[in-house]
Amino acid sequence: MNKTFLSTGQQEADNGESAAPLSWKMIWITSLRESEVGVTGRILDDLRPILSKHKVKICNYSPKNKDEFISIINNIKLGYNGKYNLIIHLDTHGDSNDGLFITPSGEFIDWDELGNSFRTINEITDNNLIVVSAICFGFHAIRSLSIDKLSPFDYLIGPEQTTSSGEIEDNIISFYEEFLETNDIYTARLKLSKWKLYSCTDFFRETLIRYIKDNCFGSGGKKRIERLISETVSTLGYTPSNLGKFRRVAKKFVKNPNQSLINKYAPVFLSKKGHGLKIAPLISEAKARLKK
Repeated sequence: MNKTFLSTGQQEADNGESAAPLSWKMIWITSLRESEVGVTGRILDDLRPILSKHKVKICNYSPKNKDEFISIINNIKLGYNGKYNLIIHLDTHGDSNDGLFITPSGEFIDWDELGNSFRTINEITDNNLIVVSAICFGFHAIRSLSIDKLSPFDYLIGPEQTTSSGEIEDNIISFYEEFLETNDIYTARLKLSKWKLYSCTDFFRETLIRYIKDNCFGSGGKKRIERLISETVSTLGYTPSNLGKFRRVAKKFVKNPNQSLINKYAPVFLSKKGHGLKIAPLISEAKARLKK
């Protein structure tokens, strides 16, 4: 498990070696009632000295409607120059079904659309976008995940259920302080213990391990072999002499997942973070789980 974010957010020097880690830029998007912005003000007052210490630039936005939110996303893309990693912090409200709430206009941005917006930014950052979804049901932004598309973010952290302004105020500063000090989002996430953390690399590995376990070995593998044999027989016709050949080919195909499985999906879902990912450790883990 890769626990250090900045190790994947480095530029490559002209000689092919890793250059110094990129700096950070934070995009803070607020859409709250006037009576609620006092909490945001106090958080930012405490956060700015920490950001300054680590030379993190912060830009604040307060969209009045959905169109303005989309315009902010477009401006982030247009202004990105590749010289920094991005954190987008959402300081709004959220609904489990309807998505992110834009308070002044009363509009929602559904979770799929929100994720797709982040995907366009994550693409230009080479999959180096962190989203801190500090809103009720903020973790639901993972609904936009698709293994045959780029992940919408490198990391997403947020609550799966409701949260409160008090919980956020009590914990978000220590989260950012820990993260910027250690560059370790897994350790920093412990400061927000009730929230969930998504990592695109962890998700990809786990998805393939489960696929291999459920479809290549054990009872799942046997069912898949029989299904392949049935499909082949119906296509090519059945004779006693070729059934054994069908079975041998099907077993070899099913029980020997290879690097092509990673090569097909990793460059799409992980972008450059898919480089060097090997199938052998995933197969070993899948087999180990079968024995449990």
